[in-house]
Amino acid sequence: MLIYFIMTSVIALGGVCTHANRSARNKRLFLIFSFGLMILVAGLRAPSVGIDLAVHYAKRFEQITAYSWTQIPKFSVYSSYEIGYCYYCKLISMINSNVQFFIFVTSAIVYGIMGYLIYKKSSDVIFSTMLVIFGCQYYMYMNIIRQALAVSIVLLGYIFLDKSQRSIMDYVKFAFFVLIASTFHDSAILCLIMIVFDRMQFKRRDILISGAITALCYVLYSKVFILVANLISNDSGSYASYMEKAGENVGNINRQSITSLILTAGAFFIGVYILVWKNRRHIKNMDSKEVYVLTRNESFLLYMGLLATICRLLIFKMNIINRFSYYFVPFIVLLYPYAINQITYVPNRKIIRTAVYLAYGIYFIWMTVSFAEKFYGAVPYVPFWK
Repeated sequence: MLIYFIMTSVIALGGVCTHANRSARNKRLFLIFSFGLMILVAGLRAPSVGIDLAVHYAKRFEQITAYSWTQIPKFSVYSSYEIGYCYYCKLISMINSNVQFFIFVTSAIVYGIMGYLIYKKSSDVIFSTMLVIFGCQYYMYMNIIRQALAVSIVLLGYIFLDKSQRSIMDYVKFAFFVLIASTFHDSAILCLIMIVFDRMQFKRRDILISGAITALCYVLYSKVFILVANLISNDSGSYASYMEKAGENVGNINRQSITSLILTAGAFFIGVYILVWKNRRHIKNMDSKEVYVLTRNESFLLYMGLLATICRLLIFKMNIINRFSYYFVPFIVLLYPYAINQITYVPNRKIIRTAVYLAYGIYFIWMTVSFAEKFYGAVPYVPFWK
């Protein structure tokens, strides 16, 4: 596990030395260095590093080399992997059939897109980069290969939604990315709801409404899950079958899940407090009523923070809900720095930023030492040449 601490320290030092937030050039240099280092560490790991990689993905990749292009649909059915992911594996195997090449290319795509998201959308690239590591997204993507690729494709679609005034064609393009992502992991189809939230203006009442909906889902969790599972999957049993698996149809209330909820909810509530309640520049008087005017980006980030928080809460009832949270959690690394940077009183801004750093840093050390092996298979780290 020492390599993760060394990597994190080097990246943090690089952020300080390059003054990454001072210019676009410095941002690029820092992100290329930081995510380049992450790609090297993840891409040069042995196939045994990452639970799902060791148990499933490495073996399936080696098997796919024996299948022709016309047999890929058959392999998709046999392996229960989505067709897009199977074609992706076949394409990689045609270039180089060595599983290490597959690991490196996949790592480059996943972490490269995350770095690009931070470059395009983050108001503090150092803060966001450290949150990717401290929040254990780095470990997670070593494990859930198919869904990591699906998340990356969705994030790429979001990056291209960069206009202040979106047209119908912009949303069509985003929907296209979501559909492609769903051929890597069918749960990605849920991300179509992001279009709805992108069109909405966040209001205070949304907190109460979402609280009521969450409470209802909490009580009727199994019925709601099966309904959603059947909607997102062509095979009605593929996701619903998780209900039958040991550990997936029960809740997970422990120190790790509670801490994860607190850290995720922290971004949402800090965002709401600063952007909706505290920051008076977002309030104007209209017909003698106070109207909270948030930018499209601010509303969207708050909604994503809310959805991530709801998913983290519902994990207490069903572990598999954590899979859905993976599409919303990446926006937490954008929401924290953006909201905190809106604090006008500099001492308070520094205190809150430091508190978030400390909380996440402690969480990262704790997870690496105690749970990185059990949850992600990221420990012990083994380079491929060993």
